[in-house]
Amino acid sequence: MSTRTRAPSAACALFALCALPPSLACMGFNPFAPKPTTITHAALPDPVFDSDPHPLDLQVLDPAGKVIPGLTPSVSTAPAVTAEITADGKLRCLQSGTVNLQITHGDLIKSVDLRCRPVATLGLPAQLRLTIGSPRELEWAPADAAGQPVADIVPEITAQDDAVLRVRGLRLQPLAVGTTTLTVRAGSLQQQLPVTVVRAFLTENLVLRPGEGLSWAMPEGTYEISVELRTPGSPAAPGSPAAPGSPAPGASNPPAPSGLALTSPPADPAPPPGVLLDWTGSDCPDLPPAPALQQTCTLTRPASLMLQNPGGQAITGILSIYQVP
Repeated sequence: MSTRTRAPSAACALFALCALPPSLACMGFNPFAPKPTTITHAALPDPVFDSDPHPLDLQVLDPAGKVIPGLTPSVSTAPAVTAEITADGKLRCLQSGTVNLQITHGDLIKSVDLRCRPVATLGLPAQLRLTIGSPRELEWAPADAAGQPVADIVPEITAQDDAVLRVRGLRLQPLAVGTTTLTVRAGSLQQQLPVTVVRAFLTENLVLRPGEGLSWAMPEGTYEISVELRTPGSPAAPGSPAAPGSPAPGASNPPAPSGLALTSPPADPAPPPGVLLDWTGSDCPDLPPAPALQQTCTLTRPASLMLQNPGGQAITGILSIYQVP
């Protein structure tokens, strides 16, 4: 005679549950509830370069990896001065340092170390001037609230007018004469940086004898002109021959004959060396002789620029002309 075993009915299962000790029933114990096995959280950036709240999305999973609804782990930060948990359960970095997150639920404990590097300043210049043909990298110095440098951060840089300036990472490639604005973002900060792009039109060393002049044809456009004369009378190199009529090195002037006093009439002081700037075919003003000249001029038609030495001694210097917006 065979024996058959019948599976317990739902009523029997309910009777068994009701037969549990009252203490377990009061604790909400459910022998059929899934067992908490794992704690998970949202992916967090490391390092954290901002002070924005970051969702943690804490969840408790069962052995099958399924979320157990209704279970909310608790979380704390240490040290609390480095980061905090907001009222809605998000993580926010307060200052630079390494913070430890302790996430717990019952006997489950998960420990997470995170680097907080909130950027307080970007360390950008007030403005940039770039020359076509001379690309360069953006110079910046991100720092935290204590003034300490923040490393391992890459800014997001965009140009308002990419026909004037092309951006590739930190590399800035000036393309055309004009102005644009860079937007630099890092962490939770954003800063606008005005940029001027110019073209080097002419750079020339000047050597002008007395009364001599040089001229250059200039097309239409706006130009920034700079002339700097070198200071005369710089000491001669050792071993150089003395100028005619000057005593040999180490020698003194011969003494005057006894009983005679040597006098000479006061000489008029020689005017300081200077260079004269003169325009032909332009409404731009001429500039009087000076050892340094600066001018920005807009030409509505081709014109001629001349530099002349009106003095009585040779002059040397450097001329720089840039086409500007």
